[in-house]
Amino acid sequence: MARTTIDFGIDLGTTNSCIAVLNGTHTEVIENTLNNQKLTPSAVWVDSKGHLHVGQKAKERIEDDPENACCEFKLKMGTSHSWTSAHGREMKAEDLSAEVLKSLRADVEHKTGEKVQAAVITVPAEFDLPENQATEKAAQKAGFNYVQLLQEPVAAALAYGFQSASDRVFWLVYDMGGGTFDAAIVNMRDGIIRVVNHGGDKFLGGKLIDHDIIHRLLVPEIKRQYPALDDFTPDNPRYRGAFGKLKKAAEEAKILLSRDTLAQILIDPLCQDDSGRLVRFEYELQNSEVEKLARPYIARSIEICRRVLAEKRLEAANIEKLLLVGGPTLTPLLRRMLNDELGITLEYGIDPLTVVGRGASVYAATQRLEQPLPEAVVPAGRFYIECQYEPVGNDAQPLVGGNIIAPEPVDTSGYTIEFVEPKSEWRSGKTRIEKGVFKTRLKAEKDRQNEFLIDFRDNFGNRLDYEPERIHYTIGITISDPILTHSVGVALANNETQIFLSKGTALPKRIRQVHFSTVEVKKGDPSSLLRIPVVEGENTRRANRNRLIGAVEINGSQVRRDIPAGSEVEITIHIDKSRQVTAEAYIPVLDQVLEKVMSLEKQSPGLEQLETDFGREKERLQSLMARMDGDEKKSDVVLTKIRCEQAAHNVEKALTAARDGDINATDEGLLRLQELQTVIDEIEDIDEWPALVRQAEEENQQTGEIVQEYGSISDKKQYQALNLELRTAIEKRDPVRLQRKLEEVGKLQVKIRSTRVDFWIELLDYLELRKDQIENQPRAARLFNEGRRAINAGNEAGLRNCAIQLLELLPQHERDQALHYNGTTMVKK
Repeated sequence: MARTTIDFGIDLGTTNSCIAVLNGTHTEVIENTLNNQKLTPSAVWVDSKGHLHVGQKAKERIEDDPENACCEFKLKMGTSHSWTSAHGREMKAEDLSAEVLKSLRADVEHKTGEKVQAAVITVPAEFDLPENQATEKAAQKAGFNYVQLLQEPVAAALAYGFQSASDRVFWLVYDMGGGTFDAAIVNMRDGIIRVVNHGGDKFLGGKLIDHDIIHRLLVPEIKRQYPALDDFTPDNPRYRGAFGKLKKAAEEAKILLSRDTLAQILIDPLCQDDSGRLVRFEYELQNSEVEKLARPYIARSIEICRRVLAEKRLEAANIEKLLLVGGPTLTPLLRRMLNDELGITLEYGIDPLTVVGRGASVYAATQRLEQPLPEAVVPAGRFYIECQYEPVGNDAQPLVGGNIIAPEPVDTSGYTIEFVEPKSEWRSGKTRIEKGVFKTRLKAEKDRQNEFLIDFRDNFGNRLDYEPERIHYTIGITISDPILTHSVGVALANNETQIFLSKGTALPKRIRQVHFSTVEVKKGDPSSLLRIPVVEGENTRRANRNRLIGAVEINGSQVRRDIPAGSEVEITIHIDKSRQVTAEAYIPVLDQVLEKVMSLEKQSPGLEQLETDFGREKERLQSLMARMDGDEKKSDVVLTKIRCEQAAHNVEKALTAARDGDINATDEGLLRLQELQTVIDEIEDIDEWPALVRQAEEENQQTGEIVQEYGSISDKKQYQALNLELRTAIEKRDPVRLQRKLEEVGKLQVKIRSTRVDFWIELLDYLELRKDQIENQPRAARLFNEGRRAINAGNEAGLRNCAIQLLELLPQHERDQALHYNGTTMVKK
């Protein structure tokens, strides 16, 4: 019988992948055909004939054929990076991932004979939109007709909570894989799992410990034992095979040390020295050495957990249990540190290596497949029953409804439908069909999948020919709608971010906002451009600290007439359940809509550019610290400086790894550089704070006087509220909030003053001082003359019109295109 729900769940991991299916209330991980293992290494090898191999066989070739074998490509998902084998086969991360997915599909077909057409595929919660989109592309290339993405921590929570009796509790999911770390708070309430908050690090995982074992322990020892080895580095083609062997040995030794105190590493031969002699390497790896390397990474993950809890004002005492997910969570040190630092009961009753795949299959069983309606010509005498219900839910008496599709026009009045559960012998009773529609309730039992046979009869009691003949329902935990893991908004002309959809928003979601343009777009001029950059991230004050994911651009060659500066722009952003982003801009003055589906591919940064940017940030930090040196009032700088030093160290470490040939290190370097920039931004805020407070107090006092003298009752109420908010921002030392309130106070002042003629006279005087910056001098001279005549004639409307036109003639503020994303809109108030 054809499946009515997705059923299959896939954990597409950095190191290993697996596929699982829900049978009743139990999950089954389907073993692969190569060696009957539940886990398939996420590795691809191209042999000399150009044939592709996936899994353990490919992983083994990384050691002796590194130029034709590839792994850990998940860390490059959503980027422009491509891997090329020595035989000339070029593949992006999504192509390599597609091969892993094909292998998992083939395993299911070999074991069960079923061709999997749909699946739920898990992704790290910290994945950005481009990584998610690349995962969907990989599934399409692997031959799946339909996929849904699910966050890995949510999948793990589902695996544990599916048949759990817990209610009204919080769980913390601690998910450390080979390449990524996620921490998520989930709430179990009324049979539904909701994601409360999450955080993570896309470059924090077990591979970092492996890297340190190799480069901080094994390589120095090799160079000590064999000083004649020339340029023994991973980017030296002579030693790529040797580093493949070291990587395999480090991984295996680390796994052994999860239960032993030492592991013997013996590689014979490792490589050849300069004279052609074989190099034999032997090393006794101590558990204490690995724990010393691992401790900082575990501490970083615990700090993320603390931050995730603090953001929702939760403490360890509020969390019922901490779910362990991923291979690194098997290590005793990690569990000890979690116990000591967080003090939350650890839960690892389900295999941490397969729990995500199992949870994905649970979710897959709740997702109905869109069944194609019968063909226009249904076989004579056969009916189609379109049932509408949830396959999994917490209701023991679920509602099921639907409609009857007949092979030909037929009056179904008096027809009946009955649902029968053969194991419990429960019957729903005959429900009459009314105008082709029916509705009734079922009765289900816990701890098993309930099968309901359908009995469909005509008004004479004759059993009819129909499909489907049965449906299934299971009592279990479900999850709420997927949520947005990072805020999405628009970079404005002043480099602020206007958030459209906030982190945690349930998907799908569509939001519309009205902005106004700050530039003129001239018909037929392709160089005049209205640009709406769409960004992903939480920084509202500095849009350039968020990640650019695309832009809607409107140039003069696309428009039927000029778009004056100050024109309304209606911007709509839509994100669907799979986080596909669509942005559109409607220009009322043109009555024209421009739409763009974001391609979302990230460009992998170059090492040279990263080093240049890093040097610039270090200079910025040194300049700031020198300027603030000795100022005791700025004690916050001490703590921030420590954070800066750690952030700078993380950038340097990533750059060092990139110099050593780690293809993922430049992406990590960019992330760490952005973290450093954010901390330096905080120091700038501290440095600018006294001047900002003085400016706010002066502006506030001046506005208060103007409001008191000229403002309406509503103006006075608005000022009182703004004054209170401004004072609160000063007390809390919140520069971003203070800056915003300062702008609102200024706008209120302008609003009141603009009702008076002296405001427009002062504005005309101010513009005349800046007339040299206006390119169209003849028009400006004419407008200045008209403005002066309007003043002499007492024509306030004419004066206002001249001043507004002169404002539009001023050039756009100089902006660094790379830093400010070149946004050309502002929010319409």
